[in-house]
Amino acid sequence: MSKVDVLRRIVAGTLQHRKKTLDAANKQIKLLEEQNKLLKSLVKTQDSLVQTEKKRDAVIAKLHWEAQRTRTIAENIRGAVMAPIRHDIAEVMQSKQLDHLETLAVIRDERKSFARFGDGEFRLMYRREHQLKFQKNSPELMAALKSVLVSPHPDTLLGMPQVFLGLHWSIVFAETWHFVGPLVATQERFGNSHVTRPAMFTEYGEDAVEAWRSVWAGRDAAVITGAGSRFDLIDPLFGSLNSSREFFSKPTDAFDDLARLVEEVVASGLDLALLSLGPAATVAADMLAARGVQALDVGHLSASYLNVLEGAALPEEMPTARQVEAKVQTG
Repeated sequence: MSKVDVLRRIVAGTLQHRKKTLDAANKQIKLLEEQNKLLKSLVKTQDSLVQTEKKRDAVIAKLHWEAQRTRTIAENIRGAVMAPIRHDIAEVMQSKQLDHLETLAVIRDERKSFARFGDGEFRLMYRREHQLKFQKNSPELMAALKSVLVSPHPDTLLGMPQVFLGLHWSIVFAETWHFVGPLVATQERFGNSHVTRPAMFTEYGEDAVEAWRSVWAGRDAAVITGAGSRFDLIDPLFGSLNSSREFFSKPTDAFDDLARLVEEVVASGLDLALLSLGPAATVAADMLAARGVQALDVGHLSASYLNVLEGAALPEEMPTARQVEAKVQTG
């Protein structure tokens, strides 16, 4: 083979190699172009998302502002609507109401029974259809609560709720005061129902504990609850008792069981009864007072102490009964 042929082959091979290299380079260029297009699309999409998020944030900010404005307007309207009711409540009830520690001092020093009224009792008296999960309403219960409020036994101190200005109590008073107010106006002195609630321990701390302990110090008590109730005689509050004896009503609808329960407690000879029976306790406290027994509706007292001073859940967030089966004692 001549040198010319050899050179031709070399040149041909070189050209073929360069062609392959160029083809590969062109493919890479096309791939890069496609990637650039994709990146541009992603950047555009990202920019669009950023703009969308900015618009969304602007809408949320506007909605938040509108919600705050609406709430302010609603609060102002509520304040204006409630003003006459609050004035009447202040005159008819608050002006005659003892504070927390005064309430316990009267209970202790005058040996008064204590029948508490709150939102549940107000609504049960006013609305036949109002029900509680542990107490059905009835004409008999409505009449009994009204009777206690209007004609309590002389040895009974009625407890009225502390007046709060929040939404819940505004609704309660707006709904019931036109009915309850004239009944409340028949009385000259009230205790504070919230002595058994977390507010008592939040405001007074250990002074509240000592005040309660002084009420039953050295005494023997009947402890009346529904069967399976979560109520406990916790030592920080009830350790000053000399002794206690339990009496059980039905797990629910205890009002229907009061006649039997009162007779059983009276027959025991005990002159102090601690009640945790929901609205039925309001009626039972007055019934027992009429039979010579100092009866105190202590409600969620233990749970309120544990909530404030030991960090437990609010009373309403706890189950109404223990997660065990309990039998009703009938004597």
